Amino acid sequence: MFNPLICHYPSAERAFRDVVANPRALRVAEAFWPGPLTLILPRRLDCPVALLTGAGLDTLAVRVPGHEITLALLLAAERPIAAPSANRSGQVSPTSARHVLDGLKGRIAAVLTAGRVGSEWNPPYWT
Repeated sequence: MFNPLICHYPSAERAFRDVVANPRALRVAEAFWPGPLTLILPRRLDCPVALLTGAGLDTLAVRVPGHEITLALLLAAERPIAAPSANRSGQVSPTSARHVLDGLKGRIAAVLTAGRVGSEWNPPYWT
């Protein structure tokens, strides 16, 4: 309730339907999206994303990730996906699906992974 989540979108166009982008945000998005950049922008009045997702703030954290499988998932979902980090607050960031599963111990239903993270191979699978 006090920690906003990042809303992931398949394109800048879709993200900017839910937030108000100033000229600077448009330039930054054009330069760095898709990719690991989050913009925090004012919510549009008609933004359908739940207020709890943004911890009740009048802003929303938006991102267009760069991984092709993530983009395919977002396109298939036909809506933004709000997601936290894959580790508990204050813990080391995981580098494999096994680290995520071990670190979250039954708190999640599945992990979708594809390809390399760091130096470890993560074969595609649902668990």
